Amino acid sequence: MAAINEIKKPKVHLAVFSTDKRVITGIQNLAEGFNHEVSFFSSIPQNHTDFLGFQFIVMDGFMAEFDRYEFVKSVTKEANLPVVVLCDPTVKGYELRNVNALRNGAISYWLLPVGPDDYMQIEPIRKGKASGSTTIRRRRWAKKMYEICREFGDIDEVVIQAKKDKHGKRYDFVRFFNVENENFLVAKLNNIFIGNRKILATYLGFRGEALEDFNMHKR
Repeated sequence: MAAINEIKKPKVHLAVFSTDKRVITGIQNLAEGFNHEVSFFSSIPQNHTDFLGFQFIVMDGFMAEFDRYEFVKSVTKEANLPVVVLCDPTVKGYELRNVNALRNGAISYWLLPVGPDDYMQIEPIRKGKASGSTTIRRRRWAKKMYEICREFGDIDEVVIQAKKDKHGKRYDFVRFFNVENENFLVAKLNNIFIGNRKILATYLGFRGEALEDFNMHKR
């Protein structure tokens, strides 16, 4: 019999809401590689307190929309659990469905099929869940953000002050933290709308003359 201290306990217990066999099989295989425990559900529960033993929730976008995002709003606000929604990019209207999910409390969304790059985001997202997080793919503005970080070396946190009030005082910001590689960046948010994998409120901040607005904190 193995000693108690030799038994590996799951670092994360996921609740996955989906009836799609591709999702169930894919996430199950990925979870095994990360020593995660996964429970699958085919319907949305009425009581979010049933999920206090979980650390992360993955939900089919159609299920969340059918529920009018009530479960997403409840479990993120009251149970403080991060929720990622799944969407099929071949289905018409998936962009709007993603935006609505983010507006109602989802931290991010994954495009099907779910791959290792998506699944690897779980730990960084969990670390930033208190302020809300989302994932920005390396494209367009995210690519520019990555290039800026790479120029400054090993960056732990980047703070972008995004807006100014009528007195010129800045408010609202986006923090990129734990910039680990070129595949993805995790954004820690405060009152900034992010949708369709684009940083909408901070576009001007990526222009060359605005780099002075970045506060760079090295590890």
